[in-house]
Amino acid sequence: KLYSIESGIVIKSLKAFIDWSESLNFSHDSRYLVSGGSDSIGNFVKVWEIPSFSEVLKINGHVNAIYSVCYSPDGKYIVSGSCDGYIKIWNASNGAEVRSLTGEKQSMISSVNFSSDGKYLVSGHYNDEYAVKLWDFATGNLINTFNGHTGGVKSVNFSPDGKYIVRDR
Repeated sequence: KLYSIESGIVIKSLKAFIDWSESLNFSHDSRYLVSGGSDSIGNFVKVWEIPSFSEVLKINGHVNAIYSVCYSPDGKYIVSGSCDGYIKIWNASNGAEVRSLTGEKQSMISSVNFSSDGKYLVSGHYNDEYAVKLWDFATGNLINTFNGHTGGVKSVNFSPDGKYIVRDR
């Protein structure tokens, strides 16, 4: 559901997936809404144009449920994280896969997010690995793995200045 902040009224209800939708994110210019989830026919990243709410893109590339989606700060890319253990980077205009990232272990990706300058990507891992990973977005190289968590990482994000990463367990 899309709500008006001023009135609190539901502006639009979208039925994104038959089974469930796990993650939503607006593009930085607020022209598009991306969602990730699953239904009986597959695991999809879907994009709607705002304000018409017409579905403009449907991406199928994960073999398991998608738990997190986000737009790059420049709006050129969409990133999705799945319990198939892959982070996928998609071209936001045509849905083509640009790159696929995975660590040494293919643990469930519960959260993905960009630094405000778009240089870095952070991922949270939920099952056996319990880690936070920092990636160089331009190259796809893993920069660092932050271990020592005693349980699954549910959410990750950068501070606005890009100096810190925060995670929620």
